Amino acid sequence: MASTEDHRTLAAECLRIAHENQTHRNRAVLLRMAEIWNRMADRAEAGSAEEIDLSLVEHEDTRGTEGS
Repeated sequence: MASTEDHRTLAAECLRIAHENQTHRNRAVLLRMAEIWNRMADRAEAGSAEEIDLSLVEHEDTRGTEGS
C-alpha cells in the first residue's frame, strides 16, 4: 500500500503536469487526479481505511474534440 508521502508526491506530479499541459481536457483530468491523491493522503493520515468513492469527484465529459 502506498504511503501518505507517496500520495502527496503523486498529487504534486499531477499538478505539475497539469500546469504544463496545453489542453483544457488534459488539465481537468490531471487536476481531478491530484484531488483524489490528496484525498487519499488525507484519509491515510487520519487512519481511515474507508475507500474513496470516486463517483463523488466532480467531472466533466472528457470525450469530445481536443482543445475544447
